Amino acid sequence: MDKEKIIKYIRGTSTPAENNAVKAWIASSVENEKRFHWIKAEYIASTFDETTKRIDLEKGIFQYKENIRQHIENRRKKVKITTLKYAAMSAVVFGLGCVLYLVKGGLGSQVEITDNAIKLELESGNTQVIKEDGSILVLDSEGREIGAQKGQSLVYSNKVVKEVLEYNTLRVPYGKRFNLLLSDGTRIILNAGTSLKYPIQFIKGSKREVFLCGEAFFEVAKDSSHPFVVNTKGLDVNVLGTRFNVSAYPEDSKTSTVLAEGSVRVHLRGRKEGAEKPILLTPAHMAAWEKSQNKIKVDPVDVNEHIAWVSGRLVFKSKPFSEILKVLERHYNVSIINNYTFLNDQKFLAKFDSETIEEVLRSFQTSEDFSFEINGNKIEINQPLKHEPMT
Repeated sequence: MDKEKIIKYIRGTSTPAENNAVKAWIASSVENEKRFHWIKAEYIASTFDETTKRIDLEKGIFQYKENIRQHIENRRKKVKITTLKYAAMSAVVFGLGCVLYLVKGGLGSQVEITDNAIKLELESGNTQVIKEDGSILVLDSEGREIGAQKGQSLVYSNKVVKEVLEYNTLRVPYGKRFNLLLSDGTRIILNAGTSLKYPIQFIKGSKREVFLCGEAFFEVAKDSSHPFVVNTKGLDVNVLGTRFNVSAYPEDSKTSTVLAEGSVRVHLRGRKEGAEKPILLTPAHMAAWEKSQNKIKVDPVDVNEHIAWVSGRLVFKSKPFSEILKVLERHYNVSIINNYTFLNDQKFLAKFDSETIEEVLRSFQTSEDFSFEINGNKIEINQPLKHEPMT
């Protein structure tokens, strides 16, 4: 197979007929598959911006090729292991996690693993366990049906009229996501390690208020006479109808809102004397409240980076390893202890789709050497293993 045709396939510029030809060529032999992945690794390396700071990229490329070689060998031996998924490449970041080492800054954290069940806490104090393949009915304090589980979603009805606010709290553990449809038609996707307190029915003439701890993506139903407010520990987000993401994990150094569509007003919670005035946020911008400084900062952002989790993907752009570890803990429901503190300050570019936690960590190893050990849901990261010189 001509190398230029393979590169066109990698770039995504080949015709359907050429795509099929390359796929057939790759599938025809183990040697062809190996050659394809080696060409892909070399091509990706050539696309890196030379002005980007990087350390030992050649070592990373070599290790990436070595991973491919080992993967092919394992297939030859018919060893039953989870195979690596070579996802489509996008610019600098691609499927397996072509991780590019950048600069320095950050701290680490350790999170305790919690019960791995999605739970619904009712106003009465009772708790219902939501099974992802199950179905439940949600009743109000008077025993009337106000909602039901439909697959991966909890859906509330607008048929029951309430004169007094009655709340439910949905808690999503690490390693899971869940969908929620409120009685007003607002759609919410809750990320791992998130809890949301919300009224089972909004009251006519009042604001629509919910209380978030963790991260959620909102598609707010438009209702100009009833503004929608997301309350977090540091920020309040006021909207009429829009799509946005709010991240408010208590262990993170900041609480942020990223606007995908529409407009929102963001202000410091409580609006204490001397606090900043409300900020009107426009699409593709993030408002972040830095907890240590108690002020809001607004920056333009790539929205896709901040909402990739909605579709189960992870995207990191110049993110410190310490912050990456927090995301990995939530996403994979693991506890990570990083004893190699040098890594905390390193920043990486990476993208992951359906890789296992082991594959993710091994991809980071291609840019910065370290060792790790996985025991169930606990992972320990240490300094690189020392290799004795050959005699």
